Amino acid sequence: MLHIETSMTPSWQLRVNVNEFEVIEQSLLVTGETHIGGVIVQLIDKLNNIRNDWSDFALWWPDKNCWLNKNKMTLDQYGVQADAILHFTRIHKYIRLNLPDQQIIDLNVDFSQNIFFVTKQICKELGIRHFEELSLLKSLNNIDTLKDKRIKKNENLVKMINNKETGSISSGTSTLNNSSSNNSSSLKSKSRDQREKSLSLSGNDSFGHSDFDMISLSYSPIVCTQDFLAKNTIKYKSVFDKTKMNSRWLDSSKSLMEQNVKENDLIQLKFKYYAFFDLNSKHDIVRINQIYEQAKWAILTEEIDCTEQELINFAALQLQVQLQTRSFNTKTMSDFSRIPSHDGTLSKATYTRNNSLLIEDVHKSLKNRNDLVDEEDDIETALFKLEQSLDIVDNSKPKNDLVDNSQSQSNNQLEETLLLMKQQKYTFKKFRQFYFILDDNHYLSYFKSKQESNGKPLDKINLKSCEVVPDVNLSHRKFGINLRVPSSEGMNELCIRCETEQSYANWMSALKLASKGKPLSDMSYSIEIKSILNLLNMQQTKSLKGSQSNLNTLNSATFGASFQSISNSEPDPNEVQATNLLPIRMLKKFKLKQLNDRILEAYSTISDLDINDSKWRYIKEWQGLPNYGISYFAVKMRGSRFKEEIIGVTSNRLLRISPEGETLKAWRFSSMKSWNVNWDIKQFEIIFDDGELVFMCLSCDAKILHEFIGGYIYLSLRQAPKSDGSSNGLTNEDMFFKLTDKR
Repeated sequence: MLHIETSMTPSWQLRVNVNEFEVIEQSLLVTGETHIGGVIVQLIDKLNNIRNDWSDFALWWPDKNCWLNKNKMTLDQYGVQADAILHFTRIHKYIRLNLPDQQIIDLNVDFSQNIFFVTKQICKELGIRHFEELSLLKSLNNIDTLKDKRIKKNENLVKMINNKETGSISSGTSTLNNSSSNNSSSLKSKSRDQREKSLSLSGNDSFGHSDFDMISLSYSPIVCTQDFLAKNTIKYKSVFDKTKMNSRWLDSSKSLMEQNVKENDLIQLKFKYYAFFDLNSKHDIVRINQIYEQAKWAILTEEIDCTEQELINFAALQLQVQLQTRSFNTKTMSDFSRIPSHDGTLSKATYTRNNSLLIEDVHKSLKNRNDLVDEEDDIETALFKLEQSLDIVDNSKPKNDLVDNSQSQSNNQLEETLLLMKQQKYTFKKFRQFYFILDDNHYLSYFKSKQESNGKPLDKINLKSCEVVPDVNLSHRKFGINLRVPSSEGMNELCIRCETEQSYANWMSALKLASKGKPLSDMSYSIEIKSILNLLNMQQTKSLKGSQSNLNTLNSATFGASFQSISNSEPDPNEVQATNLLPIRMLKKFKLKQLNDRILEAYSTISDLDINDSKWRYIKEWQGLPNYGISYFAVKMRGSRFKEEIIGVTSNRLLRISPEGETLKAWRFSSMKSWNVNWDIKQFEIIFDDGELVFMCLSCDAKILHEFIGGYIYLSLRQAPKSDGSSNGLTNEDMFFKLTDKR
C-alpha cells in the first residue's frame, strides 16, 4: 500500500513591538511564507482598538539594521525567524538639520529612504537646485569624542580677546543660532501634534516655516563668529586633521535608520562636491547664499589655507555682506509688517518660497533708496552680470580691452616675454627671460628669444593635469605663477614671473584653462581675466573713501552701529570688529586695531558692491585659492615606507599630497581606465593611462572615498544649459548608484 506523506509549512509566533502608542509587544501567528504585507495587515487587525492612520508605518528589524519595506517579499526571503523581534514604527521622523549658514531647522524626513533621496527632498523644500552637490553628515554633537578641553581653551581665548583695549565686541552682537538653536533645544519636549506644522517632507505638505524664515535662507542671520569658533569647531593643525571631517559623511545608498541616526539627532547639510553647476543669480538665491556661508565658515575655521592678505580680503567682503544683510533684513521686516493677513501671519498668496522675483523686487526697492550712480556704470554692471549669468563674453569688444599692447595674441596662441626659474632640472637659481608661447593644444613652449621662436623650443610642456598656483605680492609688485608639472619622479615646479597686472591676468587665465583642457578661444577666458583683475584691484592698498568725519555711524548687531543708506555709507573704524571677521590665528598674531585698519583699507575697494555681488566675489575668490575643493583622506600607499599619506580628491583629479600639504603627483579622472575596491581590507586599485595607484583607506570607511570618486565622475556627466536658458542637469539618477555603490 502506497503511503503519501503531506508536508505542511510550520507556523510560529512572531513578536512585534509597537512603541508609538506604548504598546509593548504583539504576537502574530505566521509562517515563513507569510509576506510582509500580510504581517502588517494582521498586526493592524490586532490594533483595531487604536484609531490611527497606519500608512506612515513600516517594519524595522533592529538586529539586522534593515527595513522590511518590500511588502511582496516573504519572511523567509528576508531571513526572519522565530527568535526575531521586529518594530512597527513611523517612517517619517524629525531631525534637527544644521544648514551651511549654521541655522538649525526642525525637519520631518523619511527614515526609510536612502540619503540621496532624502537630500533631494530636503533641497526641493528649501529651494536649492542641483541637490546632487549636497549630502548629509553626522554632527559633532552626536559623536561621543567631543573636545571639551579644546572648547574650554577657545573660550578662554575669546575672553582674552574681549579684554583688549581696542575692537571689543559690542554687547548687541547676536549669538550663534540666536533663535534657531534656542528653538532646537526644545524639540524633544514638543509633542508630535505640536510639530505637525513644521517643515515636512512626508508627501505634499507645504513649507511649514514662516515665509520670513524662507528669506533667512537667502539672507542668513548674522552669527557671532567668536562664539562659533569657541564652541562648534575643531582645530585644523595639520593636513591629517582635515581628513577627520570626511569620516562623518553618511552613506548615500543607505537610509538614516540604517546608519544609527535617531529621531531629533542633529544632522548637517553641506555641499559635498565642489562642482557647482549652472549657478544663476536669479534662480539660485538660496543656493548661492548657502555656498557663500559654507565658504565663509571654511575660511574662518581655517579648514582651507589662506595667506594673511587673503584673509583680510575675505573679511572685507564678509563685512560688506553683513552690512547689506542687516539693511536688507530691516527693510524686509518693515515691508512684511505692512502685509495684511487673516491670522496675523504672512499670507502664502502674497509670498511663497519659490517666488524669487519678490525677493529681487524687495532688494531692488532697497537699492533705489541709495544714492544714484552714474548711468554708464549701471549699464556696465548690468552687462557684467548678464555675462556671469549666461557664461558668455561680448565678442563685439576688441581684444585690446583685455590684452595690453606688450603682448601678442592670435586666435590660437598667447605669446610674451616672461621671467622663468625652473628649480629642479636647471642649475641656475635666478629668474631669466624667455619667450613663451601657449597654443590651443594646451602646450607651453619657451625659447631664448622671440627671434628663435620659429625653431625648436628649449622645452615643451603639456599643461593638462598641471597645478596652477598664484604667487602674488602687490606691495613688492610681484606677479608670479607657479606651475606644478606631474612627472614620473613627482611634481616639477616652474616659477613664472609677469611684469604687469594685465599680463598676469592673461597668463593666469590661459594657464588655468589649459590645465583643464580648454582652449584660449573658450568663452570663459575673458570672464576669468576680469575676475582676476577685479581681485588684484581689491587687493591694492587704497585710502579710505572720504574723511572719517563724513563716515556714517552704523548700529548693527555685529558692528554696534545703525543702518541708514548702506550703499553710500562706510563703517566707523571704531566699530569694525575683527573678532567677527577673522580666524583665531590672526587675532592672536596682531592687535585688533591693526586688523581693523587693514580690513577698512580692503573694504574701501569693494564698498560699492551690493549683497549678491559681494557673495559672488567671495565665492570666486574662495574658488581661486590653491587648495580649494580638495577633500582629504589618510591612506597607506602600497610599497611606501610611510605609515600614513594623504590622497586628495577634487572635481577632476586625484592628488598625492605630502604631510606638509604639498601636491606630489596628480592623476586626472579623464585618464582613468578603471578602479576597483577590495571592501574587506579597504584597498583601492585605480588604473590610469600612465600607471596604477594602489592604497588602503585609513581615515574613513572605503565607501566614503569610493563615493567621492564616483560622485565627481557622475557630476561631470551633467549637460550645459540649453539655448533657451533651461538646464538639463542630470536625468539618470540610477547612474549615481552604479558609480558609487558597492559592486
